[in-house]
Amino acid sequence: MLLFESIEYLSCADIELREYRTWDRTLEALQLQQWLIGLHLGEEQVGRATLAYILAHQKTQERVATHSSFHRSWRDRSFFIFSPSHPARRFLTAIVESKWFEWFILAVIFAASICLCFYNPEDEDRTSKKYLALHILDDIFAIIFAVEMVLKWISMGVFLDCHVAYFWHRWNTFDCFITIISLIAIAPKYSHFRFLKVMRCFRILGPMRYCRFNKELSKLALTMWDSVPTLANVLLLFLLNYIVWSILALRLFMGLTHSCTSHAFYNKTSCEEAGAMWLGPQRNFDNFYESLLTMFEVSTGSRWLDVIYTGVDGWSMEFEPIYNRHPSKGLFFVAYYYVSHFVLFSLFVASLIYCYLLAKNAAEGVTDITFEHQLWLRMQRMILRLTPRVELVPLGNCLSRFLHRIVIHPAFELVMAGILLFNMITMSLYWYGNSSRQEKALDLLQHLWVAFFTLEILMKLTAHGLRAFSRYSFCFQVFVTSLSYLQIGLNTTLEIMCRSMSIRFVFYILVVC
Repeated sequence: MLLFESIEYLSCADIELREYRTWDRTLEALQLQQWLIGLHLGEEQVGRATLAYILAHQKTQERVATHSSFHRSWRDRSFFIFSPSHPARRFLTAIVESKWFEWFILAVIFAASICLCFYNPEDEDRTSKKYLALHILDDIFAIIFAVEMVLKWISMGVFLDCHVAYFWHRWNTFDCFITIISLIAIAPKYSHFRFLKVMRCFRILGPMRYCRFNKELSKLALTMWDSVPTLANVLLLFLLNYIVWSILALRLFMGLTHSCTSHAFYNKTSCEEAGAMWLGPQRNFDNFYESLLTMFEVSTGSRWLDVIYTGVDGWSMEFEPIYNRHPSKGLFFVAYYYVSHFVLFSLFVASLIYCYLLAKNAAEGVTDITFEHQLWLRMQRMILRLTPRVELVPLGNCLSRFLHRIVIHPAFELVMAGILLFNMITMSLYWYGNSSRQEKALDLLQHLWVAFFTLEILMKLTAHGLRAFSRYSFCFQVFVTSLSYLQIGLNTTLEIMCRSMSIRFVFYILVVC
């Protein structure tokens, strides 16, 4: 019927697809229909009248819609010139979004990566045909990537509209960085930037995210990018693990692995008096840097048995290592290898697999469960595992309430975390060969940190009483602080170096984290 046939005109379908559409014409037509129906005219007459009104005002409404869309869509104009309906922008958008363009850029990326394999940094002949050919191809690839970037700027916009424009996509930002470096490196005086262009090999992962010929590969590339936040936390745990164990190894094995370059001497004094050198092996624990590198190598399983036996044989700074002098020290490396190699590396792999499954389930859906549903289920499981905790309330006196407000304040936690960080830095500053003055200064700093931790314990006990022991972190802190005082007492009275106790607050870092 004519009344319903005229509905096609009410959707503004005749206006360009990418322009903003207005419903003013629809409202006016509906008001006209309502007025005509109020006159008790027939349905056919209403339809005809509505159609005639729309046809009469069609051009006017198109101009009004175009004029209003110009004011509302200035954000959509790339370079503030090309509107979404501009013929040039629509043409470039069709090119950029075509699969042939994607395949072409992917082929160029592969070709550029292959050309990088033929570069020889030691090739000093700048006039050879190989060098000139690679140099020309390198410049051509840089220009192609620059043209691609400009085409996407026009098609997508540079910064506006938000979440749609070029620089709102992380991969595009990375591509722009590599392209700019490549263009700068074309200039002779900036040729030293050419080594950064090796990073454009990673651009292969960008097109693979939207690759149409292999969906599984696209999911894998998407997983690698989306797993960065999760893996960042795992890598932070890796770094913390390496730092903690490196400090432990520094305090346990510093200077114990040295020997004389001449096999005729077995102690440091005789070796140096004879003109020989008292040196340690390549993998040693003489300072924090060397200890960190050694422990990292042990975590990979590379020649870690040699490091174990080196630590087992060491026993004195003044004498050469003795075969199998302290076998129990080997348990230190076994524990470290188990934690670093089996636990943390497995956690890293598990994080990747978890992110891949999330990406796959979100893309395909498992029993119609979306990604948001999965998050909701995880939250419900976490809620079901929640258990009540003993609330830390102040005692019934003014001092307790005052200290309670201090110890629960976030600033207090930040201060104590900073003191703990300085304590860790102080412990990493010990090195083989430092003077007695430096060692005394470091010991005084250690005593100062112990005093701060003791003050923290007393403040919490005064504020909360015995309820403070309901927190495992507080109990562990009391235990570690007690070991610190035991070490100080032994070093003062017996004048010995209790290295096994000087690692007291390193474990406390794990509790804080």
